[in-house]
Amino acid sequence: MDKPINCNSLIEKVTDILAGYAALKIKAQQLKFEIENYRPPATDEDVIDAMTFGKPPDAGSTHVHNSKISDKTARTAVIYKKEATTINMKLKAELENELNAINMEMMRLEYYIGLLKGNYSNVLWMLYIEGITYTDAAAELKVSISTLKKYRKLAIQKLAAMYETIIS
Repeated sequence: MDKPINCNSLIEKVTDILAGYAALKIKAQQLKFEIENYRPPATDEDVIDAMTFGKPPDAGSTHVHNSKISDKTARTAVIYKKEATTINMKLKAELENELNAINMEMMRLEYYIGLLKGNYSNVLWMLYIEGITYTDAAAELKVSISTLKKYRKLAIQKLAAMYETIIS
């Protein structure tokens, strides 16, 4: 685990994961909002009312308005309602699955970074999780920016070694 890995494509993937952390966090917040504010489709009555084709008579019309709906329209509306509910529940489940996958990816990254020793963990945490600039991170760690970049490079190599088993 402490041995740096030299596989460039794996290091690039891990670098992309790190760089995408902030966007993942925003996406997770958006998905959480959408799930929490999910509204089910209209009630049976709303659907039936929407499918009623009768109109009030025009002022000059001599036709008698009949507001009754046929039994066929009611059955069609109930079938539509069931289909709409199924589709909406599948959509909500897809949102929940996407949120779970994003949360898992973020938790894995945070956990793996936490497993790194000393400044390796601190550097990645500051730069990618907290979003601190190189200048501020170097000042906080009391190292030069070039030393910070060396820590970052080695930390990414160590992190890539951890990810090697799950990214293939």
